[in-house]
Amino acid sequence: MAKRPTIGVLAGSQVYYGTILGNFIGPLLHGVASASESRRCNLLLACGMNRSSYTSAHPAWPVPSPEVDPVPVGPWNADGLIVINPLFSEARSQYIQGLITTGYPVVFTATGESGPTVAIDNEAPFVRHLHT
Repeated sequence: MAKRPTIGVLAGSQVYYGTILGNFIGPLLHGVASASESRRCNLLLACGMNRSSYTSAHPAWPVPSPEVDPVPVGPWNADGLIVINPLFSEARSQYIQGLITTGYPVVFTATGESGPTVAIDNEAPFVRHLHT
């Protein structure tokens, strides 16, 4: 039997908020889950937690540091990553850009990083764009 591909999703604590950003992330994650199921992929979802204030979103991140919530999702157990932007850190950006440089599949969910991106366009009636 063939191994099912595994998709990892890295997100911050903004996943838990009912704001505009949260309203964007809910449908995004629903779409990711639906697409992974229809393509028979495993899905690993990693969400950071916010411990102190609303404005300090800790991302779920595979490399430990004080401003992130370390998670067991990364290139060692996922065949590719979907990264929910913004990354809020040059070190996190460099880490992901390094993965992309090695050929590891990464897709961003908003503009601001170099690499394949699916982003919302508030001006067009159809809101999906793919940049490489």
